[in-house]
Formats: sequence, structure tokens, C-alpha cells
Amino acid sequence: MAAFVYLLSCADGTLYCGWSTDPDRRLGQHQAGTASRYTRRRRPVELVWRAECVDRSDALRVEARIKRLSRAEKRALIGAEVLSPPMGNVTGERSVEIDAPIERVFEIAADIQNAPEWQGSLKDVEVLEKDADGRADLVETESDAKVKHVKARLRFSYDEPTGITWDQEKGDVKSLHGWWELEDLGDGRTRATYGLDVDPGRMLGMLLRGPIEGQVRNFLLGGAAEGLKKHAESG
Repeated sequence: MAAFVYLLSCADGTLYCGWSTDPDRRLGQHQAGTASRYTRRRRPVELVWRAECVDRSDALRVEARIKRLSRAEKRALIGAEVLSPPMGNVTGERSVEIDAPIERVFEIAADIQNAPEWQGSLKDVEVLEKDADGRADLVETESDAKVKHVKARLRFSYDEPTGITWDQEKGDVKSLHGWWELEDLGDGRTRATYGLDVDPGRMLGMLLRGPIEGQVRNFLLGGAAEGLKKHAESG
């Protein structure tokens, strides 16, 4: 069941963060003074921001990150202020050497529908369209970005057997470009490089500030590269 994280502006000018599966009902409870001791003493309240999450556990993670933001960062999240400088893209590459021929490595990487079996951050894939070769062309994905589950509609292209690229057409981040580059090392070995260039946008940009940005980058890149290596070498 979907859940929502929300911010309330209280009568004393403070901001309150919470989550609910029904934010409109929850707002009514805040106004009635039955939802929280904090907002009961600071009525009336106004709903100034909310964001949909995949489920309750996802909403709890987002709520926890927002509660650690400064007041200025929370105001920037709802669009009341602009912080400078804005967060840049989350960009990086991770390479691994795999004891498997390039044809097998490409076959596994190109099997987008079954990628959640070995790519730790990828939780769900739904293939919407296939190309002339029967490979996934347009897909909807759900990924674990540690601070939030992220949904995206991605368009794939293939350069067999050396590369795969994908770009977001619609989703929770502002933009996303990803790629696999495969190099034949000879003797049945392959170098695989996984890359991402993501503009997280305002909401995720706020959640990813500080040390968590590096943790998320390592989680996304390392999980894909190491997952492909383990899967390709397993048989």
C-alpha cells in the first residue's frame, strides 16, 4: 500500500514532518488535535508538502531523512526558498573483471526482466515494450536508493555484445542515464563497467546531502557490478 510523507506549517511558524497512508484524513486529525501533541499546541496547521512513497517502510525512511534536515533545507524542499549551490548529479562508474566470455556477460546484462535476481538495488521490473530481438525496450523499474525507493520508466538500447544504455523517460528523479560497457579480455574473460549519471532533483537532492550521497553511490554502482560478476561466474 502506498504511503505519503508530509510537511505541515504550524501556527507558530515551525514545520512538522509525518507520514500516513491517508494524508487528507491525517490532516483532519492534526486540525482536531488528535494526531500529535506537537501540532495540538500549534494549531491551525497547513499541509505545505507531501510526497508519495512505495510503502510504509519507504515512507519511514524518507521521514527520518527529512527530520534530520535543517529548517532552511525543509523550506527549500517545499519550494519556499532556494538553497545555493544546488546538489550536483550522482555520477560514477564501477568496473569488475569477470571469468566468463563476453557473450554470456552481455546475455545476462541484457536480460532486464530478471535483473532483480542479481542486482541488489533493483527491486522490481515490468517490461512494457520489447524490441525486434525480443529484448526489453521500455520498462518500469523500482529501485532501492537507501533513503527512498525510486520508480522510473526507462528506454533501453543495445550494442551487442559490448554495450547497453538506458535513459529515463519518466520517474522520481529529474534525469537518469545509465550504461554497461563490456570489453573482451580474451581467454574467456570480460571487463564490465557499470555507470550512472543521475540528477536527483529537489526532493532526493535534499535527502542525499552529506555522507549518505557517497553511501548511495557505492550501493548502486557496487551492487550492480559485483552482482553481475557473481551471477556470470556462478554457471
